[in-house]
Amino acid sequence: MTFTVDIRAIPETRIAALPYKGPYNQVGPLFRQAADLVSVSGLWPMVQAAAMIGYDNPRVTAPEACRAHAGFVVAPGFPIHPPFDEVLYPAGRHAVVLVKGPYTNLPEAYRWLADDWYPASGEKHAGRVAYEVYLNDPSEVAEEDLLTEVRLPLAGQASTCGAPKRQDPAM
Repeated sequence: MTFTVDIRAIPETRIAALPYKGPYNQVGPLFRQAADLVSVSGLWPMVQAAAMIGYDNPRVTAPEACRAHAGFVVAPGFPIHPPFDEVLYPAGRHAVVLVKGPYTNLPEAYRWLADDWYPASGEKHAGRVAYEVYLNDPSEVAEEDLLTEVRLPLAGQASTCGAPKRQDPAM
């Protein structure tokens, strides 16, 4: 599979997410739980996309010990209350890899980004883990048509962007 990176300025990204611990490829039920909570509250108009933050490298961390947050990119006025955590990524430059096809392609995209692209890029890491934004819904499109952005925050972000409020996705 061939990947390319697009360096983009991305506005502050606010994610309402549920905490998770376990294999990343088994996080699906948590998205359903998050969706049920949003449905009960009637806040779907404020949801922009699904998202996941994986804090551990599954190549070096046992799958059952991998930590993540799974939920939704939400508008500024979306009320975030437990069991959701608020995860904020400040506005700034990101290396973005668009992955087309099944979610099983994501580990290879992360490997390529970390092992091939990043060392040769000359870019500096912002000290925050990459995160995934799902651009379409697996219940609405064929698996081969799924679109996922892997976003890696890069250094050089404006200092006036603010800091995370509840959860800092630091490495």
